Amino acid sequence: MDESAEASAKLITPANFWFWFGGIWLAVGVPFLAGGLYAGWHELTLDERLERAGVVARGMVVSKDLRRSSSDSEPSHKVKFRFDAPDGAAVKGEAVVDAQTWDSLREREPVTVRFLPDSPRQHRIPGQQSELWILATIFVGLGGLITVLGGFVVWRAASWREFVRRVAREGFRVDAKVLEVRPSNYRINRVPQWVILYRYRDHNGIEHEGKSPPMSPEEAYPWKAGDRGEVRYRRDRPQRSVWVGRS
Repeated sequence: MDESAEASAKLITPANFWFWFGGIWLAVGVPFLAGGLYAGWHELTLDERLERAGVVARGMVVSKDLRRSSSDSEPSHKVKFRFDAPDGAAVKGEAVVDAQTWDSLREREPVTVRFLPDSPRQHRIPGQQSELWILATIFVGLGGLITVLGGFVVWRAASWREFVRRVAREGFRVDAKVLEVRPSNYRINRVPQWVILYRYRDHNGIEHEGKSPPMSPEEAYPWKAGDRGEVRYRRDRPQRSVWVGRS
């Protein structure tokens, strides 16, 4: 096992696995969501900013390109152009325009460009259609979904941890009979985790069944069907219990 795998094995345990799992999803989803929201805000406000503070330059059409993603789709009318910024630097741009504008433009001929003087790469030409809305929508949708799922996983993990703490303080202790010891559906640090299925009787004499949190093979190995262990539950929710094992 290399150093990174050893470090991971020390950090990720059955007790914090779902915090790590949800946290990773949040770490991926939040930047996607933030990027999509920023891109949407940028497109929403760019026309207004150009109208308020933009300047007009005389650019030149470099090339025109007509593309189809499939034979039955609407063509994409793309135009490449360039213009000079206030500091004399040549700025290259590319835009998707409507069919009428595309027909009216000619290669090597002038095109009007409106841009922000302090940021010439934020620009528009007449008839331009924004493609950033599509990207922003994808990022917001994907990022929002991943963020919600990650947040839900972290919330569930935090709720379970608080439940375990309350049961440890206020819960009833009862004996439980082990019904089965079997592998769970996931691994931690590439090690299969095991669970213990058990049955217990609450203070009203009603039987309930429960399942332990996932545990390592070393923790599960000493247990077998028919063994007696300890569980704890709250009086107001006797059907929900926490496996303690041996005191």
